[in-house]
Amino acid sequence: MCKVICLDFWDTIYSNDNSAERHQYIQSYISEKFVIPQETVKSLLEKYNYLNRDKQISLLDRLTYIENMLQIKISDEKKKEAEKNISASVLKFPPQLFEGCSEFLSKISLKNKVFLVSNTNYSYGYDLKKILQKDGLFNYFDDFFFSDELKMRKTNDLLFEHIIKKHNLLKNQNYFIGDSERNDIIPALKHDFYCIKKCSKRNINKETLAQYKFLEYNELFRFFEDRGVI
Repeated sequence: MCKVICLDFWDTIYSNDNSAERHQYIQSYISEKFVIPQETVKSLLEKYNYLNRDKQISLLDRLTYIENMLQIKISDEKKKEAEKNISASVLKFPPQLFEGCSEFLSKISLKNKVFLVSNTNYSYGYDLKKILQKDGLFNYFDDFFFSDELKMRKTNDLLFEHIIKKHNLLKNQNYFIGDSERNDIIPALKHDFYCIKKCSKRNINKETLAQYKFLEYNELFRFFEDRGVI
């Protein structure tokens, strides 16, 4: 029987290990473009992100917050230009595809529906799709659910309800693969997904609510093979 397999983007398909470099570039870009000390930009972004961690906030929201907190005026045209360039930073500092993931997707997509379900922060869904296209992964997916496009994050029950309703998903027939207990495993479990956690060497021995966890994609391949999904 055809199954539905949902995957997260960051730290599941692609490593987010270069996020510090990317964030440094973003802070520097905002600092130079709007003549604001970089430490001030860093502090304001961190505060705003934390206060809104369960909300889908856009780059325009962040820039408007900086504008209001510093009582400066930034034109809409400049904010939109900055939004586009900041989102595209992921193309300047592309993430590393996890070894074995491409082969896994090529196999799993032959007999099943595969969805990408991901929160977005500084880089929007349309730029993440460019990464997938560049690496030859785009056509393995049957649908895409990015939080910036849906205006809600994975911690919002409505996001999963939208996926289930759109594709008429049956209970206990679907898998969710992600790295975050808070953003992936717990929300997906609430909606009767079989949850699989992508671990790192740092957290492979930590407790998880997921029904299965793996470090390398060859382990995950064998798991699905044993279940007759591949």
